[in-house]
Amino acid sequence: MSAAINCVLIGHDYIHEMQVIAQIFFPNSSFAFHNELPKKGYAVVGSISGVQFSGELYRDGIVLTEHHMEVTETDLKTIKRSLMLALFYALRKATKRPIPWGALTGVRPAKQVRMWLEEGDKESEIFERLSKVYMCRDDKINLALEVAKAEKELIKQQKPGIGLYIGIPFCPSRCLYCSFVTANQKYDERYLDALERELSGIDKKINMIYIGGGTPTSLPEAELERLLKMVAPFVDKAEYTVEAGRPDSITSEKLKLLKAYGVGRIAINPQTLNDETLKRIGRAHTVQDFYKAYELAVKTGFDNINTDVIAGLPGESAKDMQNTMRGLLELAPKHITIHTLAIKRASRLNEHRDNYPPTDFKDVDEMLSIARDCTQKLNLRPYYMYRQKNMLGLFENVGYSLPGYESQYNVATMAETQTILAVGAGGITKIIEGSRIERAFNPKNIETYIERMGQL
Repeated sequence: MSAAINCVLIGHDYIHEMQVIAQIFFPNSSFAFHNELPKKGYAVVGSISGVQFSGELYRDGIVLTEHHMEVTETDLKTIKRSLMLALFYALRKATKRPIPWGALTGVRPAKQVRMWLEEGDKESEIFERLSKVYMCRDDKINLALEVAKAEKELIKQQKPGIGLYIGIPFCPSRCLYCSFVTANQKYDERYLDALERELSGIDKKINMIYIGGGTPTSLPEAELERLLKMVAPFVDKAEYTVEAGRPDSITSEKLKLLKAYGVGRIAINPQTLNDETLKRIGRAHTVQDFYKAYELAVKTGFDNINTDVIAGLPGESAKDMQNTMRGLLELAPKHITIHTLAIKRASRLNEHRDNYPPTDFKDVDEMLSIARDCTQKLNLRPYYMYRQKNMLGLFENVGYSLPGYESQYNVATMAETQTILAVGAGGITKIIEGSRIERAFNPKNIETYIERMGQL
């Protein structure tokens, strides 16, 4: 639908809450906000009048569906949630579109469930609330409960200190679905100079380190070792992860460097084990390259290796996912992250979406089911989960792990339980103080970042 969807606010100014619900039913649409009902086009109307909350959908000035509810609680959280539910119920009547997570919105569906558990709610009460009030699908409720309980358990194990994220914004090529600004940019030695200046200002106790990107292992060996030396002062007893996501960026020498400098956890990400798909999405490696890199990492002594897989890649079917998971079942990694494809606005996939029809909801649903079956056969449990904008079918990303091989960094990021300092271009520092969260942003542009660090 090319025309903007009109959102009409009556008796309130909760623009964000209106758009969040409208996006569920009008994905990839733009929105225009009004205080009066337009005569033309679709209009989503949310109104509050005293204790009366209403959601309505109009087309060309004629009401199509509506829902009204009375709420007596006056706290802001309840008011916003009630408006969103009224809108959700009204819009749901107008469409048969399956919505697995119902009205449970946001990036972190398990966080709310964990909070309910910590407040003393029983699992049966939470299940009924998510089913009857939020209209979530049963399997998603069970997933949220599993993740929330794992989160709760892992949070208790967190060591004192803060997390450190180090961004390396370089990749050997740009994937079709990637919106990363600097992907495919050549390594610039000034970047490590800037990174070193930023790291020198950190005087906090670090309990977890995550070097991500981009692809950190796309650095030449000498520069990779320089980076690892810079990070070495923070490593003492910290959980230490490095993304080695591209198999074509991995060498025996680089793996030995990672091991020598105390890295305990790496990621080698196939995304799919189908060569035709790898070509289609712009990955510069083959399935065999992935197997070789994985075997090399195991021989080097890495015991905790994550593998990323994406459901809904262009041109793939459930049969392709079956092939991918069959391959991972044979490898038996101790950690698998199952992503659902998100069509990001700045990606080539979005720019040329007419050439890549989105995978059907039922096919993505089946793919996720196949992946979940594989993780269960490997005795991996889900322990962290998040959602993104414009995900196919409004599904989710889930990290599965053997007990004892979870990433505390992933838990801290998704559960928002401790401060994480982010250094490097595009880094977003998140300062956690109780229930209060503050964010600080580094420039995304490498040149701007280098200039700013040069002023320190």
